[in-house]
Amino acid sequence: MVRYQRSLLIKHTTSYLNPTPSIFVASNPTIFGKIQTFVRMAASSSANNTQMLQIDTDNGIYFWKPEQRFGYLGQWFESPFTVISEDGTRIDYENCEHFPVMAVGVLFAPDSDTTGDILAKGLHPGEIKALGRAIPNFDEETWENNRYKIVVQGNYYKFTQNEKLKAMLLETGNKELVGPRLL
Repeated sequence: MVRYQRSLLIKHTTSYLNPTPSIFVASNPTIFGKIQTFVRMAASSSANNTQMLQIDTDNGIYFWKPEQRFGYLGQWFESPFTVISEDGTRIDYENCEHFPVMAVGVLFAPDSDTTGDILAKGLHPGEIKALGRAIPNFDEETWENNRYKIVVQGNYYKFTQNEKLKAMLLETGNKELVGPRLL
């Protein structure tokens, strides 16, 4: 992608990274509340990723790998969604890992080639995560102040643009959803 096109794409990306949460709540309060709880639980999860099992108990659902039963809850699950900026620019994401990593790029290095590379098609989520770690000027405090709302936003887009995933998420009811750390 030409550098100009990357800059234009990144400019449009910033327009939707911080929408008012009330927009999401008003459009679908049930799914928004479920996603907020889900992200909060995952952020505080102390589960060991390498030993986590896919299990469903009376109180909780534990998930990890995308190909397993509850893998659809994870960031790496293939779940394309589209975000349209205020000016109508369309940005496609292949999974929820793309969204927060792109946000890191926009927050810390919007003109970096690395940030532009994040939206390349066909990247494995692990490659996307590696690109995120390579973004220059990263500041932990700034990320801590923004990451929760960004991860909630990405999951909101994921679960509201795919009716099957939305139904599966809502079917979990009031169970605690425990997966690898999202933040």
